[in-house]
Amino acid sequence: METISGDNKYHNKSLQACLEKERPGWKVEVKSRPEGSRGFQPVAKRWAVERSNAWHGRCRRNSKDYERRPDSGAAMITISHLHVMLRRLAPVDRPQFNYGTAA
Repeated sequence: METISGDNKYHNKSLQACLEKERPGWKVEVKSRPEGSRGFQPVAKRWAVERSNAWHGRCRRNSKDYERRPDSGAAMITISHLHVMLRRLAPVDRPQFNYGTAA
C-alpha cells in the first residue's frame, strides 16, 4: 500500500508527520468535492469504497463487530464479497415485496 485515499478530514499536518516518521513510502491523497458544487456529489475513488462498505454492511454478521479475531473478521468480509459477486454473476429474479393492503 502506497497511497491512502481520504476525505477532507485527513487533510492535517499531524497525520502527515506521523506517516513521514512511521511509513515513509506512504502518502495521503485527499479527495474532495469539485469547487462550486452543491448537494451530493460522488467522488470517484471514495465513492467505490463507500459503496463496497455499504454492500458489506448488508450482511448481518458484518453490520456489528461480532468477530473476536481480526482474521475471522477479514474472512467474513471476503465471504460477503463473494456473495455480492455471485449475485452479480447469476442474478435471481425475485418478486418485489409489497405490504398487504388493510382489510
